[in-house]
Amino acid sequence: MQPKFKAYRSNFMGHTRREFRVLKEVKSVKGTDILEAIKRRLIEMTGEKVYITANHGRRKRSSLTGILEGTYRSIFTVLIPGNPPARLSFTYSDVLTRAVIIQTAKDKDESAAIS
Repeated sequence: MQPKFKAYRSNFMGHTRREFRVLKEVKSVKGTDILEAIKRRLIEMTGEKVYITANHGRRKRSSLTGILEGTYRSIFTVLIPGNPPARLSFTYSDVLTRAVIIQTAKDKDESAAIS
């Protein structure tokens, strides 16, 4: 008996790599090195002002502005100024799956000029 629905293997990784705005070098990276490329790019951005859009699911998104404070083995932290200041942590796989979108001030200006 044939199943009604065929399971197709989607090209999710390729689609995700095309969607990155911050990680331009990810297009040429294949396999498990993608997370390392994300980590290297975030290490270069340490100390810079970043714009973060976090997807919480069910049409819930939050946009934040902060400073990329530190990168660690499996997470990176962002300091959100305020009274009191908040420190948020995200994983590199959040960036890969687009649950978190990070843009620097330069990237945000370029995308606004293009749109």
